[in-house]
Amino acid sequence: TEREHIWGARDGGTVTNAAAAVDKVVAAESGIVLILVGANDVCRPTVGDVTPPETFAATYTQMLTDLREGLPDARIVTLSIPDLLQLWDIGRSDARIAQLW
Repeated sequence: TEREHIWGARDGGTVTNAAAAVDKVVAAESGIVLILVGANDVCRPTVGDVTPPETFAATYTQMLTDLREGLPDARIVTLSIPDLLQLWDIGRSDARIAQLW
C-alpha cells in the first residue's frame, strides 16, 4: 500500500512550528518520525530574535513527549542542529553560498 508522507517542515520554521505539527503527525499514525529542528531558532536576524535556550529545550521536550504518547510504537529519529560554524567556514568563500546566507 502507498504510504502518506507528512511534511511538517516549513521554510524558516522553528521548534515552535515543529511542535505545532505534532497533532498532524499523530493523526496520520506515522510509523517513523524524523526531526531536524534548531537551525532556524539560532540563525536569526538579531540576537534578540534567537529562541532562548530554555524555551527551545522546553518546547522540544514537550514535542517529543507528545509524539511518544501519541505514537507509542513509532520510531522517532532526532537529528542534531548542524555545526553552523563549520558550514560557514566551508561556504564563506563561495559567493553563491554567502548570498544565500
